[in-house]
Amino acid sequence: MSKENIWIHVSNIYEAFFTVVLANNLRGRYNIGITYEKSESIKKILEKIKTDMKPVKERGWKTPHEKIKKYVTAVKKLYTTKIVQNATLCINYSSPAAARTAFGLAKPIITVLTPPVEVKQVKLTGSLSDVIIIPKPYDDYLPLNKGILKTYDGIPEMVWESTEGEYTGLIKPLDFTTVEKRLVVVTENLIKLAKNIVERTDEKIVRIDASKEQGVTINRRSLTLCYIPSVLYAADLTVSDDPYISRASAVIGVKTIHFGADKLVEKMSYKGFPIAVADDGETLKDLISALDLSKTTRIDIAHLLHDAQNPIEIISQAINELRNS
Repeated sequence: MSKENIWIHVSNIYEAFFTVVLANNLRGRYNIGITYEKSESIKKILEKIKTDMKPVKERGWKTPHEKIKKYVTAVKKLYTTKIVQNATLCINYSSPAAARTAFGLAKPIITVLTPPVEVKQVKLTGSLSDVIIIPKPYDDYLPLNKGILKTYDGIPEMVWESTEGEYTGLIKPLDFTTVEKRLVVVTENLIKLAKNIVERTDEKIVRIDASKEQGVTINRRSLTLCYIPSVLYAADLTVSDDPYISRASAVIGVKTIHFGADKLVEKMSYKGFPIAVADDGETLKDLISALDLSKTTRIDIAHLLHDAQNPIEIISQAINELRNS
């Protein structure tokens, strides 16, 4: 009996990391085909899966006209791709082009949302979905059809353990229960500027490198390639020059200092999110020194360590339900 074909579309490196584990879990039961945003970083991550893949350029526009042109071109390319044509089901994360293509071809769509979830993204992709899989903190206030929602506890923690250069693709939570010191997340470029945190107090520093070339790495114990938002959930303070990390931190209530200019970060500050902006090294140091971290309440992550629902399992259940419907 021939296997069914599942099409997964990947738009960024975070989705690529998730897809490595998801595809390895589904293969054997299904044939997996992947289309992805044309990027060497994404390609390098997905090559670990060893399956049919096709690059598609959807992003990188500078004007509204270029945006429409890129979008139309991406949809046309997806329509004519064998991976898409042969698929019986689509798993999408954040691509409007993939959602429109699957909807136009009458293929069931499972949309997997991981934090930080943007309302605009949900409106573009969620409205066309048959099933939406989302972490519980977000399901109460996003404009979603509750009838097609499936939620999972906490945040998916993805840790790739390397054995002789091969990634085993394990999913397990980081154990923050052993951390007695307060946890401060600092992006790689700001380690020197934020050094006075270590000299002044007993904080534990977690260094995050979110460069496109290296993907996401966390220099802590022997763990590498971790999913950023779940680390932020355990943090007491985030010091970042990466707008993605800063916004992800502030939106879940972690005290955040962003280094540099970013309109969305500034907008969040005006709206009352716990984020401050520093435009030079001295201001950054002053902001860090002025923070009273003794009043910080650490989030209870016990459910992440023991009883957290695995989003991969929920995706598998959704696939089976759509096949049998």
